[in-house]
Amino acid sequence: MAHTTRGSSWRAAEVEKIIKVFAQDLPDLDIVMNDMEEPRVNVGWDDLQELLKHEEELRIIQPAAANKFTKIEWKSCKF
Repeated sequence: MAHTTRGSSWRAAEVEKIIKVFAQDLPDLDIVMNDMEEPRVNVGWDDLQELLKHEEELRIIQPAAANKFTKIEWKSCKF
């Protein structure tokens, strides 16, 4: 059983202890772990598209955020 490639954390050490019990029954594989405090979530493509469509239907764009450009009056600018 190989050890972690980055600086070991307590999580990786605990998972390693647990897996050592049955590691001989596993095929050769890599286990990816998020070593940061923030969790990450994987969402299926179809589910994500449905959620994004729902969000877009509920989206309200405020008038102040509309895509409008202002014209610069260069004559009034002093360089």
